[in-house]
Amino acid sequence: MTNILNKTFKDKKEKKNIAKIKIAYTMGTCEIFLNPNNQHIQISEKIMKPRIVKNLVKFQTIILNI
Repeated sequence: MTNILNKTFKDKKEKKNIAKIKIAYTMGTCEIFLNPNNQHIQISEKIMKPRIVKNLVKFQTIILNI
C-alpha cells in the first residue's frame, strides 16, 4: 500500500501526511483490482464512492479505538 500511495501521490509535501481520503481511494482501487470475483475491472464514481465511504468509516473506527 505504501508503495502505491507514494507512486500515485508524488507531491513531496503529502508523502509524510497523505490525506485519509487518498488512502481510502487507494484502498478501494486495490479492492477492485485484487478481487478474484471481478470478471471485468471497471472503476467509476458509482463503484468507488461506497468503497471510499466504507474505508473512511474504518479509519474513524480505528482512531476512536486507539
